[in-house]
Amino acid sequence: ASNDFLNSIQQTSDGGYILGGYSYSGADGDKSQGSRGATDYWIIKTDESGNLQWDRRFGGTGLEILFHVQQTADGGYDTGPASRSAGLCCFYLPSAVCPPPSAL
Repeated sequence: ASNDFLNSIQQTSDGGYILGGYSYSGADGDKSQGSRGATDYWIIKTDESGNLQWDRRFGGTGLEILFHVQQTADGGYDTGPASRSAGLCCFYLPSAVCPPPSAL
């Protein structure tokens, strides 16, 4: 949608991709959750062919702009800072929050 912005893409250990950015959009198309505040982090996992495996929205009532997401050695994901909602800045998403496809 015109209110979705991609800022980060990285190939993951399974050959797929983790994409990160931010969104003003509601749930529509490949986005499974609507935005909660002004903008929210939006993290997308695809397989090696670009097919959606899962997506997650994170944010409070303020402005969250995700500039970077990367996979960690344990299979989780780490994000870079950029948030104006209380208590949300950099954070780590364990594999239990962003499960591998075999766990879905």
